Amino acid sequence: MTHLELAKVALRLDQPSLALQIYEKAVLLFPTDTALMIGIARVHDALGNGAAANLQYKKVLAHDASNIEAIACMAATHFYSDQPELALRFYRRLLQMGVSNAELWCNIGLCCFYASQ
Repeated sequence: MTHLELAKVALRLDQPSLALQIYEKAVLLFPTDTALMIGIARVHDALGNGAAANLQYKKVLAHDASNIEAIACMAATHFYSDQPELALRFYRRLLQMGVSNAELWCNIGLCCFYASQ
């Protein structure tokens, strides 16, 4: 928990590289903590490094296959990389998990629309 708070402080001070260092040191100590991996992925997303963020989200899903944030981010990544069929699979997975909101249904509709083009 201390590592998460320290990284949060670093991000508030606009020091994402320091936050990444804190997260990475913590992951070495706690290799199965998905909160730390999600933190790393969020920082990479904020820095515009989508490839590294996707790698982290995949690691999160390897440890916790029901992590809603990682599933949603992977779906969005596939959608914006012109793979709506794969994105649709992730969005349907969220539906199976019991998530139901307007944004999810809108994204499913967009995936269906672009997949049929």
